[in-house]
Formats: sequence, structure tokens, C-alpha cells
Amino acid sequence: MGLLAKHDPIVDDRLFHGPRNAKYTSHMIQKNFLGFMASLVRKQICLSVQKVRFYSLMVDKMKDLSKQELMSIVVHYVDSDTDPALIREQFLTFNPAATLNSEGLTKYILETLSRYGLDPNLMVSQGYNGASVMSGHCSGVQQRVREAAPHAVYVHCHAHILNLVLVDCVKNSHASEFFSLLQVLYVFLSSSKAHVIFIEKQKELYPAKLTKELKRLLDTRWACRSLTLDVIASTYDSIISSLEHIMDYTVKAKAVEAAGLLGQVQSFKFLACLTIFQRVMGVTKALSDQAAGLIFSTTQTLKDFRSDSVWDHMYKYICDVATLHYMEPATMMERQRKRPRRLENSVVLESTGRRETVSYSQNVKLNIYLPVLDHFLSEMDCHFSASYLDLMKSLDACNPLSSQFLDSTLLSDLAFRYDLGYELLPNERLLAK
Repeated sequence: MGLLAKHDPIVDDRLFHGPRNAKYTSHMIQKNFLGFMASLVRKQICLSVQKVRFYSLMVDKMKDLSKQELMSIVVHYVDSDTDPALIREQFLTFNPAATLNSEGLTKYILETLSRYGLDPNLMVSQGYNGASVMSGHCSGVQQRVREAAPHAVYVHCHAHILNLVLVDCVKNSHASEFFSLLQVLYVFLSSSKAHVIFIEKQKELYPAKLTKELKRLLDTRWACRSLTLDVIASTYDSIISSLEHIMDYTVKAKAVEAAGLLGQVQSFKFLACLTIFQRVMGVTKALSDQAAGLIFSTTQTLKDFRSDSVWDHMYKYICDVATLHYMEPATMMERQRKRPRRLENSVVLESTGRRETVSYSQNVKLNIYLPVLDHFLSEMDCHFSASYLDLMKSLDACNPLSSQFLDSTLLSDLAFRYDLGYELLPNERLLAK
């Protein structure tokens, strides 16, 4: 109120020369003022969008503290008033959603756009999560919105796509066991006494570094697991030291649990899984954090990971770490299957189950490393569809920092998609240069 009084003589007069009990701070007045300010901000956002005409829409669902379903509506547009022009992401409103089917949600979206003077025909894209009610091709929200906004290309939320890719990536039994172990380790070291010991061991072993916290593993945020793996890799010594301390100096129940975890964490298999997933998810984290144009380079990098040279280098690193912690990976071999004694003096014409000895390196590569990479590449091809990638390529031609900037072929595809005057494109391209 004091701020408003500085700029409005009427408010100044009422506030400082009116009744002494007129403070205008009741909860109803506060809500009204917040509503007025929100309306002014929203009006300015809508005016900015109307000025540049084209915009994209992003919608997500959430629940408030009273468990009421709300739709958050966000618009993206190019702010041409800045130099250089900037892409703005502006929250527009929360909209109560009593009906959660595709028809009801579409109605809420279109009514909101109409209320704030945003023309659906000028919407160039729409982004939601991958739930069938939102993304369905026949009667999902995206298809119903396209009936009113024919140029609004549906783009699956980029973070959600990557999350789906990673979820399918770890369906391998070894991977599933590994991440389950990480979750158990997080719960154990997050208890009050164990957490104190873990922090003290970090200070003792790494006095010049800041202490780090283990991260909780969430099934809905798999892309963040790269951070978890980085923390475990960088604090591996302190984790082992903490478990050894708890095993030797605490009550028996905790000591038994610590001993079990220590046996798992100090295994060569744990080190192998930690290194493999840290490398693979380190690549995908860049894909999550940066532009969609990295999809192509990420896929190629993962394909390169399948080469023998990359695996040999990675396995050598795993062995070096194992040796540093007094493990002996070279002794860990697959048990050789021998021919039954009763057949020793016989001529065998068919397979009896005997196989050549498989090294532990090959065992890890064939059963963990390659299946994870193959699952990942397969899911990348599945979730990042060809039409989606074509759109990303076309948009890359509009990025001044891209090597494909103003590429005539890509711009032609974009102009055709949005009906932007294909015949004028060559002249406009020359002017833009």
C-alpha cells in the first residue's frame, strides 16, 4: 500500500489522512489487491502475445492443497521488444478442472484462450505430457485442440519423453537390481545417525571439498538419476567408510544391515553398473538439459558406445577402481560347463551344454552393457518420432547459433507446415541474411 501511495495521490490521501484504523490489510483486501495485480500482469502478457501474433501453448495438471485438480496454462512467444529478440515463457493462469476427460479439458483450454483474447488459429504448437487423455491421436486433447487450431503441432513434453526412454532402459534385471540397491542405500544413509557419520567421513576424506548429499530416486524423474550416480561415484570411499564404521560401532540390527549393504557396494558388479549407467546417463542428461537438436548427436554417441574400443576402455577403468579398493575382477569368471563323465569315452555328435569359458568382461558386456544401450536406442527411436525430429530440424534453421541457420530446405519444410507463404521464402531468406 505504501508503494501504491507513492504513485497514486488518492491512495496516499486515504492511507495517511483517513481514519487511523483504515490500514487496508485485511485478508479480503489483500486478496483483491493480489487479484488486481495478477490481472494487470496477465493483461500485459496477452498484449505482448497479441503484438507478435504467434504463440505456443503448454498445459499441465496438478492438485492444490485441498486436492482440487487445476490446469496450469503457460504461453511461449517471441518478445520482439528486446534486442536481440527473446523467447518468453509466461504463466497465464490456473484453471479449476472439474472434468478430466479430453472433451472437458479441451473446453477449459479453448475457453481460457478466448477469455484472454488469444486466437487459437495463431497457435503454432501445443505441449502436454504423454497421458492418453492428452496425447491420443483420435480423441485426445491435442487432436481436439487441432480442430480449432490446425497449425498447433503437438509436441510431447521433452522431459517426459526422456523419462519414458530411461524407464524402459532399465527394465534389464541387472539394472533394476542396481537402482533398487541405490534406493536402499539412500534410505539407510539418510537416517539421522548414519547421515551424520556419512557427512563426517566426507569431511575426513575430502577436507577441501564441500560435502554432498545422496539423492532420492524417483520413478517419475529418471533423468535426475545422473546426478545421483555422480554423487555416489564421487563419494564412494566415504560411503564404504561410513558402512564399515556403522558395522563396527553401532547396534547389531544396524550393523547387520550395514554389512549387507557393504557386501553389495564393494562388489565388482556394483562398480560395473555404476560406471556404465554414469556414462550412459551422463550423455542423456545433456539431452535433457539442452536443445532438442542434441537428439541426433546423443543417438550417434550411444551407437558409438557399442564399439569394442569404448567398452575396453570403460572396463579398464572399472578394473582400476576395483583394484584401488582391493577387489580382484580377474578372478571372477563364468563357471565352465564340462562334458558329463559318462560321455568321456564316447563320440559326441550333438551339443551337450558345454561352452567355452566366458570372461567376466564379456559377461558384463553381454548381460548388462549392451542390453542397456540397445534398449535405450530402441526407445529413442520409438518415442522421438520421425515427424517430431523433422520439426526439430526445421526449427534449427531459425536458430542463428546453428550451423543449419537459414538452410533453404529446412526453411521450406517449416513454411509449408505453417502455410507461411512458400513462394516468398527465397526473398525473405536473402533479407534475413
